Amino acid sequence: MAETEQTCLIITGAPRCFIPPGLKDADYIIACDRGYEHAVGEGIIPDLVVGDFDSYGGEIAAGIDVIRERPEKDETDTMIALRQAMMHEYSDIVICGALGGRVDHEIANISLCAFAAERGARCTLVDEHHQIFAVQNCTVNIARGRWTNISIFSMDRKSEGITLKGLRYPLTDAELTNTYPLGVSNEFISDRAEITVKRGMLLIILNDILF
Repeated sequence: MAETEQTCLIITGAPRCFIPPGLKDADYIIACDRGYEHAVGEGIIPDLVVGDFDSYGGEIAAGIDVIRERPEKDETDTMIALRQAMMHEYSDIVICGALGGRVDHEIANISLCAFAAERGARCTLVDEHHQIFAVQNCTVNIARGRWTNISIFSMDRKSEGITLKGLRYPLTDAELTNTYPLGVSNEFISDRAEITVKRGMLLIILNDILF
């Protein structure tokens, strides 16, 4: 954002949709298709509803903006919502209801994290046990919080200059590829971890599942 960073919440239509209480009053809320049903169930009134409405055929409350798409389209409803969020200049975007449904849609949603990172935004997928986001050519600091594990994968054929600090299995100026999952299941050994990638894009997955 040009001034203070604000958050856009996108609610999608996976069968189960966990929305952290602190996100229910996000600055801008977009529901995707059946995500509108999830929003209403949580007492949330979205600012915008988008989709081809193949999974939700009910009414939408008066006063809510709606973008209706044809079912035959190149982009998923969630991608359309992400584009809307970025068009409104949100650089902190959280997507709920993007995990735990169809695997193909789950992978498509994960790819949106990379799409956003390439354009200078942070797109985070959230459910009860995970936070997933991508970073590119930068250093990030991540608080340990409640997380028991952190996994780091290359989203490029090769990501270089990777340094991991504050984790049980550190790396220094290392390389990760997208065909060998060296970075899976690391652990915090301090209150914060520092992750650097000089060239390339990393997918970072935080979870609180013990096994």
